[in-house]
Amino acid sequence: MKLSDNRKMIRSIIEKRIPKGKNIGIWGAGGFGVAALTLYEIPSRKVLYFIDSDPQKWGMEYLNFPIP
Repeated sequence: MKLSDNRKMIRSIIEKRIPKGKNIGIWGAGGFGVAALTLYEIPSRKVLYFIDSDPQKWGMEYLNFPIP
């Protein structure tokens, strides 16, 4: 798929499946997470936190979002 197709698909999923007033978490407090935000144009207002499997990142912030 082309990048523009992926953007449309992700935007559609967020608009149709995430109820208004609800937020999402993004997997990857690193390169993948920032790529998801920028390449796929995920609205930062919809992001509540980043999720990461590295316990050294837990309790920190990434791009001003918490990593629980």
